[in-house]
Amino acid sequence: MESLKLLKPTKDFENQILKIAQEFFDDGTVLNWTSWLKRYVNNYDWRLGNINNNENKETVETWHVIAKQFILIRELDNKVLWFINTRLELNEALLEHGWHIWYSIRPSERKRHYATAQLFSVLKLYQDLWIEKVLLTCDKSNIWSAKTIQNCGWILENEIIDPTDWELLQRYWIDINDWIEKWNDFFKSNGIDIKFF
Repeated sequence: MESLKLLKPTKDFENQILKIAQEFFDDGTVLNWTSWLKRYVNNYDWRLGNINNNENKETVETWHVIAKQFILIRELDNKVLWFINTRLELNEALLEHGWHIWYSIRPSERKRHYATAQLFSVLKLYQDLWIEKVLLTCDKSNIWSAKTIQNCGWILENEIIDPTDWELLQRYWIDINDWIEKWNDFFKSNGIDIKFF
């Protein structure tokens, strides 16, 4: 049984996270979040403060909504597999062109079910907050991400043009009740145990 856990990023993981950031740059898969990732590399402490601020209505940036960020850790070697961002609400613009969840797995650890494990596990957060439906989007050209989303039970609602990069964007929703039914089957069949922060 492989054990994973979702934690908030801390100073203890700085060296690992900065190496992962460079791994993304070397792999050429940073895409439209390059500027965000560079902030990790150039000022890790600023990013940690930004993560804490975004968790509270009093300190979240005015154009953002409340959000939490986690890192996925493999307990066997305490290795960071990378991150998942979660928005706890959506404004009108985010409902149309945004998402509740944004995730990625470091290039060297892909195709091992970690992305699926992240998506399944973080839905517990929404269940605890009584949020019944969760939105996730991806570029249509990102075939692997789309397969992961579909395997987790998200249902494609529509495809739109993303005004930020003019890519065709797929919008998926999942009902939390559907997630509960799929949870045990996935983790038992893949030999994964995951702990949520």
